[in-house]
Amino acid sequence: MKKVLLVLLTVLFLFGCSGNGGTAKVSDGETAIITSPDGNYTKQDLFDAFMNTDISYTLLQNICRQIAVKEGFEVEESVNETLELYKSIYGEQFDTLAESYGGLEAFTEYLRGSASITRLYDEYIKINLDQYIEEYKPFKGQIVYFDSAEDVASFLEKVKGGADFAETATAMGYLLDASGQVYTDKDSLPFEVKEYINAASGTGLSDPIETVLSTSDANGTTTETTRYYVVNILDKDAGNFQEEFINSLRSHVDSVPAMNYYFGKYNLTVHDQRVYDLLSKTYLGVK
Repeated sequence: MKKVLLVLLTVLFLFGCSGNGGTAKVSDGETAIITSPDGNYTKQDLFDAFMNTDISYTLLQNICRQIAVKEGFEVEESVNETLELYKSIYGEQFDTLAESYGGLEAFTEYLRGSASITRLYDEYIKINLDQYIEEYKPFKGQIVYFDSAEDVASFLEKVKGGADFAETATAMGYLLDASGQVYTDKDSLPFEVKEYINAASGTGLSDPIETVLSTSDANGTTTETTRYYVVNILDKDAGNFQEEFINSLRSHVDSVPAMNYYFGKYNLTVHDQRVYDLLSKTYLGVK
């Protein structure tokens, strides 16, 4: 269910919001749906994202619903899961959310459009997967860093002696991910770490990778911080974690080429000048 929410939120932000500002409020609006070190994403944030979505996105939904049908893509399971998710999030306030879209049927159509966009977008990535693998150089692994050479040496001694990587890293250092997530060459990792990963021919544990981070304060004073990274490469074959890789690409890959691909494939022609003006500003495939 969390994956459904993240996919839908990604679609909303991929295609932008109108910026008019939401005025409606929901009860318990400050309740966090997603928490992260960068802050919480609340019920009110989600409601506002729906309310402020640009009209061009609504047009795009209608088009993509039709294209998804022509492609033979099934989205109803995703729509139903998302409906149930929002019901669980909003409870009694769900009807308020649905009514803001003209009722349950209209809101369901909205979600169906969002699911269609996501499905087309994902399929476009799959079609071009080899290109993205070459560009993003994905791998699955665990990464931890330490502030001292002594700590990293102690950590490696324990792990090489049979201790669990994630448990030991959590206790001793700064673990970026315990289970082993998908990273790419576009992620915010030190150059030295990326260099090691790209050169590695297989899986396994790295030696300490020393990095130096330089920061400057308002007075121009530069401070250098040394960190020691250890990488545990679990898999470099993207075919073994394809869906996870595609999920990670949603925060990097622009949606416009995907839409242009489908609009060109189906020779999308718009006969209303206002609609054409709105869509053609972004999508080259519109005629």
